[in-house]
Amino acid sequence: MNPYIIPRGMIDKTQKRPATLEDLARASGVSRRVVSAVLNSDRAKGKIGYSEETKLAVEAAAQALNYRRNRTSTNLKEKRHGVIGVLASSLYSIPNVTPQPIIECAARHNLLVTFEIIQPNKVPQFIQDDVVDGLLLFENVGSQLEEEIDRLGIPCVYSNAGMYHRPYAIEYDERQNMEQIVAQFAAQGRKRIVLFLSSIGVIAEEREQGLRESCAQHGLLEPIIFCHTGSKAEQIRAVLEPQLPQFLAQHRDIDAIILNQDVAAPVVYHALAEMSKAVPNDVAVIGLHNQQVDYAVTPQLSSTAMNYYKANAASVDLLVEVIKGTAEVGIRWHYYNYIQRAST
Repeated sequence: MNPYIIPRGMIDKTQKRPATLEDLARASGVSRRVVSAVLNSDRAKGKIGYSEETKLAVEAAAQALNYRRNRTSTNLKEKRHGVIGVLASSLYSIPNVTPQPIIECAARHNLLVTFEIIQPNKVPQFIQDDVVDGLLLFENVGSQLEEEIDRLGIPCVYSNAGMYHRPYAIEYDERQNMEQIVAQFAAQGRKRIVLFLSSIGVIAEEREQGLRESCAQHGLLEPIIFCHTGSKAEQIRAVLEPQLPQFLAQHRDIDAIILNQDVAAPVVYHALAEMSKAVPNDVAVIGLHNQQVDYAVTPQLSSTAMNYYKANAASVDLLVEVIKGTAEVGIRWHYYNYIQRAST
């Protein structure tokens, strides 16, 4: 407990203006320079020394006077804004578990976070106004905006966006994920795997290539790739319900299914049941995203899962390194966890 109590006569209860460093210096009986050093932890940085007694006195004064640190003034001295920007085409394109680790990790670096939606043919406002120190991107923002960001020299980190060509990125290893899934299927004696894909792009290509390589490595039959549109449950149902019966009838040797979208599980289960095929005895099924629907279907859907918190906190840490100029060029790989449930 801080033993220091500021005498009543040194606190002006009628003052309306915010407390300044000079106010804290007068109340704690030390110089303004020492007050600044305490508030900015300069002793830990080896810039200026002060005693623990002085530290407690300054902190007591700051609390008594309701002092608030002036971020703008501090950042001007450091020639930074103290803010990082998150840019997306829609808030829905940012996983709902993403903002919390970004905000919490940014706070550990004494940074604020601002979000902005990409507008067609417009440079984002926080880039125009130069109010961010760096950017976090969770998708391909297009070559035009990408070139503008590079032209302005804004530090930038892509997170799980399939931007493997960028110098700084956090990505999940899709090939490793296919390898661990195929290894599980092979151990169960499965031979013919089908991968349901509902997207195109680098990540989908990595999944397909990883599946083909892993099947060959384990001596399984050539996998089948079933491409369909839609990512939401109602879209997937509308697309798959009329197509699945014929597809499964044409490929009766399928004994394992990988779902790019876990929400396709109810439709797939129903189509298999219509063919008198049981999950998992006849056909094993696994999803890739560990969603709530995995628990709602019977049997419960096995899945793989990303550790969003860890990856997105790592994205902030990497961006801070890029801003400081200490980051090494290259992709930081993260890995899926395998979650065994009743469907495999």
